[in-house]
Amino acid sequence: MALELQQLRQVVALAEHGSFVRAAAALHISQPALSRSIQGLERRFGSSLFLRSAGGVVPTDLGRLYIERARDLLRMADELEGEAIGHAAMRTGRVDVGGGPYPTDSFLGPAVARFVEQFPQVGVQLHSSDWDDLVHQLRSRTLDFFVAETSLLAREPDLDVVPMPVRHPAYFFARANHPLTTSSATIRAAEVMAWPFATPSRIPPRVLDPMLAAHREGSLRRPFALPFPAVACNGLAPVKRIVAASDVVVLIGIKDAQPLGLNCGACGVDICELLPINTVEGEFRGPQCAYRLLDMGIALGSAVKTASMLNVDNRIMYRIGTVARAMKMVAWDFVMGIPLSATGKNIFFDR
Repeated sequence: MALELQQLRQVVALAEHGSFVRAAAALHISQPALSRSIQGLERRFGSSLFLRSAGGVVPTDLGRLYIERARDLLRMADELEGEAIGHAAMRTGRVDVGGGPYPTDSFLGPAVARFVEQFPQVGVQLHSSDWDDLVHQLRSRTLDFFVAETSLLAREPDLDVVPMPVRHPAYFFARANHPLTTSSATIRAAEVMAWPFATPSRIPPRVLDPMLAAHREGSLRRPFALPFPAVACNGLAPVKRIVAASDVVVLIGIKDAQPLGLNCGACGVDICELLPINTVEGEFRGPQCAYRLLDMGIALGSAVKTASMLNVDNRIMYRIGTVARAMKMVAWDFVMGIPLSATGKNIFFDR
């Protein structure tokens, strides 16, 4: 039985993403093409590799065995390709590097600059995302390597994790003249967490647990509990601007939005009644009726326009919506956030 590397990558991607929609997007192919490829492979084996359900797919016993062997074969194929290319090929080509929000905005930029100076014929594509998304990109071969939080990846058998030679301390930052900056005494974490907290990325569990404990203690200092984090954004620069001046975040979303019954086909389904609403669970829940999403877009546009007319600076931010859902601040299926600020300079856009 002849097996192609492409099929091996498709099976591994489907197992990692748990959904034909997400796996197809990661592989940059259409969902029907991926479905046909997997079905053809299952016919050749005479048995199913995945169990299908409305919530996604999970491997069968045969599927788990196949996936384990597929990862071994793909790893050996990549090693063979790397050895065949050799040192000379390092002078030309392209490298795809991933980084978490903090590494990307702090030291990866200068590191890439030095690399390009040393290897001027090698192009570099820098991708910024959270560590769990970077893992998917690495396994789907979108990335060659990434630099990010890896405390949850140490026991992944198919990944080589190399610690950074230098430890990076963590700091809390606040705007000038913030009440926390006026004290000369040592500030406890609970005192910091009594104020809205913004973070440039998802917080890893090894750091999250003590921070949540400090947040619970800090909440006792206020008449009401603050969400934690108050703002999360996939990038350090926007967080700096938000911390400097932002005071309010508005959330706009949809929940249990039913199709309009127009059978327009814009969602990819010919008949509205056949659209499997909210059967795919990711950072948001979907699929959704295209007209319902259009309605939400109109609401977002109206909100930011109204804020602008009142001279309130604002920006629509995807990541605020995902954090609001993850923290269970809202039970909506699809949500976006709009941070607001009324200061002397727009903190969301450089002019």
